[in-house]
Amino acid sequence: MNPDEDFSEICDYLIRHLGLKLAAYVCGLKNTRLILGWKHGKCPQIEAEVRVRYAHQAILFIIEAFGADTAKAWLMGMNQHLGDRAPAWVLRHGKRIEDLKLVVSAAKQFVAI
Repeated sequence: MNPDEDFSEICDYLIRHLGLKLAAYVCGLKNTRLILGWKHGKCPQIEAEVRVRYAHQAILFIIEAFGADTAKAWLMGMNQHLGDRAPAWVLRHGKRIEDLKLVVSAAKQFVAI
């Protein structure tokens, strides 16, 4: 995770590649207004920012290797490395930083196959 990467650019990247609704979902949001605000420079709470940065890191690996359509499918599919939960669900509902790190690890494993 690169803490120096501009947060508004990360939000824009997620929206462009996942679509607004899926981007908001994986970021743990109930609606799309917050992520649009973050894209335009508003600051999130630290917990939300960490979740978004880990989501971005995981998605980036897959998009660079296989493209956005594969990344979307991977996010929604069951994943054995995540206890047969979908990565999108883990990103949204993960309570600990270790949960978010597991999604990044699962993305790396998917790309390495």
